[in-house]
Amino acid sequence: MRERREDGMRYRDVDYTIVQERQLWKWGFAVYKKSHTGEAATKTEAVSEAERAIDRALSLGKLRVVRQKSER
Repeated sequence: MRERREDGMRYRDVDYTIVQERQLWKWGFAVYKKSHTGEAATKTEAVSEAERAIDRALSLGKLRVVRQKSER
């Protein structure tokens, strides 16, 4: 099995990896001590999906629950 690897990919200060295995491109990265992975049919789709996933992971880290004071 041949594998093609793209090293040094970076988006919004997050390093990610794109790897081709047979007819499938796999992507992965880690942020906030959690790893995220996915698969795509083409390299372009893999890059796009990885970058969208990075955006989602970073936005989740910015959200916090704010409780409203109840009126008595």
